[in-house]
Order: sequence, then C-alpha cells, then structure tokens
Amino acid sequence: MFLDDTSLADGAAVCSATTFIDHLADLPPAVWLAIGRSEIAPDAHGNYATASALLDATLADQRLDAEAWHLRDLVDSAAQYALPSTMRAPRKERQAVISACALAERAALALLVRGSIGRQDFAALYAPFAQVLPPHVLGVPPQLLDGGGTWSALQQPLTPPANAPREA
Repeated sequence: MFLDDTSLADGAAVCSATTFIDHLADLPPAVWLAIGRSEIAPDAHGNYATASALLDATLADQRLDAEAWHLRDLVDSAAQYALPSTMRAPRKERQAVISACALAERAALALLVRGSIGRQDFAALYAPFAQVLPPHVLGVPPQLLDGGGTWSALQQPLTPPANAPREA
C-alpha cells in the first residue's frame, strides 16, 4: 500500500481513513444518494466550508499531497464498486453521487489529519457519514467526539428517499 511506514501521516489515522473507505464500498446506493442529496441542499452545518478550507491548509502544511491523492483515489474506487450503474442514472442521481463522493473524500481526509484539526472542524467534515459509519467504529479517539461518542447535534436523520430503489 502507498500509505506505509514512510508516510508523513499518523499510522492510526491512516488506518481509520482506509477502514472508512472500505466501509464506503458496502454502503447501499440509496444511502449514497441520501448523503449526496443532503449536500445539495443548503449547508445545514454552517462551518463546513471553513472546515474544508482548514483541511486543505493542513494537508498542504503537513505535505500530505500524495497521501491525500491516494485516499481520494480509494474513495473513487469504493464509489465505483458500490454504485456501478450511476452513469446510466438520471442527472439528479448522478449529481447526488458526485456530491456524496466529494463529501466522502473530505471525511476520509479529515480522518487522515484528525489530530491536527479542531474537534468542531473534524465533526463538520465527518458529519454526513456520522450516522451510517459511526467514527468510534473507525478508531477515532473519544476526545474528538461529543460526550457519549456521537455527534448528536450534527447528526440528521438519514433516510433514503421514498422512491429510492430497494436492494435485492
């Protein structure tokens, strides 16, 4: 794997990020679409753009360009595995998948530099996935989470749309 002992990233953070990406491949298409559609709607978390800019600055400051590229590539592969037929999907669904992929990339990168960004920033970047892939399962230290290991204030109910295709 590209992210090895010579990587500038923290080993536990790399493990959390790659575990997160492994789980992405197992998410049903309806969950990907729900996550993507929630991003298309007005930003409910307010500080997502600020946290995202801080994430980019942190990646650059720590010279994690290669690691970030690799994680983005892994997210793309996971999405292609989980969503093999999206190229034939209606335009709105393709837009939702593109949004979900961008959010997944940001969440994976936040996991990579989780010790270098603030708790609020980390929570904002990971919030779209907090309900379906709880961060404590990925080995995220409790001090990065609110009280009981969840982000109750940032979590929103994630329900697939009523007209979403059902899994066989």
